[in-house]
Amino acid sequence: YNVYAYGEYDFGNDSNTSAYFEALYSNRQTQVFGPGAMVFPDVPPDNPYNPCNQNQPNGVNCTVFFGGLNRGNLEVTPIVAIDGDRDNNDVEIEQTRLVGGLRGDI
Repeated sequence: YNVYAYGEYDFGNDSNTSAYFEALYSNRQTQVFGPGAMVFPDVPPDNPYNPCNQNQPNGVNCTVFFGGLNRGNLEVTPIVAIDGDRDNNDVEIEQTRLVGGLRGDI
């Protein structure tokens, strides 16, 4: 939300003196969701949880998907995102501005 006020008062004297003011207050609150932290663990070729380990029951030849020859077991690097780990940010921005003064002829 924003609040703004402006005012001026003319004293009505011979030097055209007037006082003025300006006031502004602004506040913004935002919730930002990011993709979360990522982990890049290396999984060795002979690890039983490595999908490119052909020696395990569900293992596959991963190079076949790219038209390559069977190069045996491959090391893989899965990208794992962790939900709830630094993925929510609350941002609040506030600004206040006050200006005042006198105007007139010297």
